Amino acid sequence: MSPARISKYPPIGGLSLDSHQVEAPFSPPVPPAPPPAKIPSYVWAVVVGVPVCGFFPTGKWSWYKVTTEGLGNILVGHDWGMFQSHIPVPVIATPSIAKHTIGSSTKYWLPSTPNKDPQCGSVPGGDGSVAVSTPAWCMTTLNCQDIAGWPFVLPTSTCFQMPSTREVGFTWGDLISGVIGMVGDCVGKLAGKALGDKFGSAGGDTWKDALSSALRGALVGAGADLLSNLVPDEPKWAKDAFKVVVSGAAFGGLDRGLGDTLGAAAGPAISGAAGGLGGEAQESMDGNRPPDR
Repeated sequence: MSPARISKYPPIGGLSLDSHQVEAPFSPPVPPAPPPAKIPSYVWAVVVGVPVCGFFPTGKWSWYKVTTEGLGNILVGHDWGMFQSHIPVPVIATPSIAKHTIGSSTKYWLPSTPNKDPQCGSVPGGDGSVAVSTPAWCMTTLNCQDIAGWPFVLPTSTCFQMPSTREVGFTWGDLISGVIGMVGDCVGKLAGKALGDKFGSAGGDTWKDALSSALRGALVGAGADLLSNLVPDEPKWAKDAFKVVVSGAAFGGLDRGLGDTLGAAAGPAISGAAGGLGGEAQESMDGNRPPDR
């Protein structure tokens, strides 16, 4: 077991280099030249610093009930969410700048599993594992990526936290749990894209489509968290299983069509299933590990 720090809330900010598709530049070609093709993979610099969606609807943190040194604790799954600045490198003029800025995601993914706090973030919930930080008060986080429009996540960003003295343990089981969650996020995003395409998603390549898609996914996840408060804490897998079942229903009646509903529900549903699987893997490796505090 290695010593780690609790990631403290509110976070300071972060930086990343991501891969995203680039659409045709704003300037139209002069006829008879054909329109330029999309670049399937391009390097983007990301500045993580707009916390509005970390308050609602993608935030997962504990503050009002658990504070140390005047700060709250970030829980695993906390996402900075939309509106983090995306800049293509080298810089080119493209509508993709607005699209990727609106649809951005930066998520805390590494837990100290047995150290749990009540979720007091945007959607009140049951106990969630705290997210860890290094003793240098920074940690890798999962950032949105895509190649040729197919989305996934990778731990390419680094987020910075307030200094704190709160130490917790971090084990190989915690790492495996985080990796399983990351894989689940990737599968969920890819499944959402595939389902949306197959069943006629209204999604497209404009900033309006990016905003609509990001809001649908965020509200599905928030709705599943809120409804899961109705489920008892024991057995441990019950809440995750419940989230899988209700992810589609939580937003289906308000969506624009079958493709969009399935696409929005796939991410939270598969991520919830991966979270339960990661917890089981961690427990099988670490045994009955008591909290560190």
